[in-house]
Amino acid sequence: MLDYLLYLQSYLIFFSKLKIHHIDIQYNQPHLIKYLQINNIHAIILSGSTKRILEKDSPTLPPKILKLGLPILSLCYGFEWITKTIGGTVATFKDKKEHIYSKFLKFHGPFNVPLKKYAFNHFAYIQKLPNNWDILITHDDQIWAAYHKDLNIIGLQFHPEKYKTSAKAFYNQWIAWLKEKYNIN
Repeated sequence: MLDYLLYLQSYLIFFSKLKIHHIDIQYNQPHLIKYLQINNIHAIILSGSTKRILEKDSPTLPPKILKLGLPILSLCYGFEWITKTIGGTVATFKDKKEHIYSKFLKFHGPFNVPLKKYAFNHFAYIQKLPNNWDILITHDDQIWAAYHKDLNIIGLQFHPEKYKTSAKAFYNQWIAWLKEKYNIN
């Protein structure tokens, strides 16, 4: 089972302040696709995790979730899971250690966020994505942000939720983009 409560706590506090309904879904949940359809879900956040995507028996989701047409914001583990599932390359750092740091970034993609501070906390990184992805932010041979227009997926290798001003700026822009693009009220 995915240990993601620490990561989700920040999302839940933020979304409750915006009066946005949210539900908690865990990786490996049976009947997930049916659950999403019955509950009229408009968008999904695949969160980070303390688990490692390249470990044996790492938590997973049914690949069909990527074909539902729902907008997906995938963060860290979520982006690594998508990359691995669609045939991209997730690599481990040469030193095999956890990399923890913060960086100031501007996000320019399907929506824009001004320069904000974001947290990075990884054992692995996105090295290569299949065709049809717009690579938005890179560092050395790492892909830090990407967008797949046809699949409605934004992938991030950083955590917007770590710093309050960054979370507010990023999620407000993401939600405004969702509302406009997908006519969500």
